[in-house]
Amino acid sequence: MKRKLDNIATALLVLACVAVIGDVAWRYALARAQPARAATPRAVPPERLAWLGQTGFSLADRTVALVIRESCRYCTDSMPFYRELAAAQRVAPFRLVAVTTDSHERSEAYLRAHDVAVDGIVVVPPEQLGVEGTPTLLVVSRRGRVEHVARGQLDAQGQKAVVDLLTEGAAEAAGHR
Repeated sequence: MKRKLDNIATALLVLACVAVIGDVAWRYALARAQPARAATPRAVPPERLAWLGQTGFSLADRTVALVIRESCRYCTDSMPFYRELAAAQRVAPFRLVAVTTDSHERSEAYLRAHDVAVDGIVVVPPEQLGVEGTPTLLVVSRRGRVEHVARGQLDAQGQKAVVDLLTEGAAEAAGHR
C-alpha cells in the first residue's frame, strides 16, 4: 500500500512539473509571437511648457525641441542621433531647438563639442522645465500643438519613428516639383 501511494505521489509530482513547464513554455511562445510595441508617450500638458513660445515653433511646419542638460549621460549618448536630426533638416524643413536648464554659453559649447547644430537655444529655470526628465524630445506643430513626445535615449526604432514623422511627405513633395 505504501508503495502504491509513493507511485501515485510521484506521478502527481511529475504531472505538476509538466504542467508548470508547459505553461511557462506557452507564455514564452506567445510573448515571442507578438510584435514589440513602442510605449505610448503620455501627453505633456501645454500649461507645463510655458517656454514653448520661445522655440519659434510658428516659423516652421514642425519644431523639434530637445530638452537636454550637459550633466545628463543619456543626453550625451543621444548626440549622434541629434546630429542625424540636424542633417535631416536638408530633407524636411523643421526647426531644431535645444531647451536646457544650463546657461546659454554652456549649452552652446556642449552642443558645439558634439557637433550638433541647432536653430536656437532656450534656457529655462529647472522648476519651469515641465518635463519628467532629460533627454526629452518634443515635436511641435506650427500651431504649438505637441505632436510627439519621446523620453529618454531612443533606440533605433524610436529614432526611426521620429525621423519618419519629420520627413513624411517631404520625399513626395520633392518628387512633384
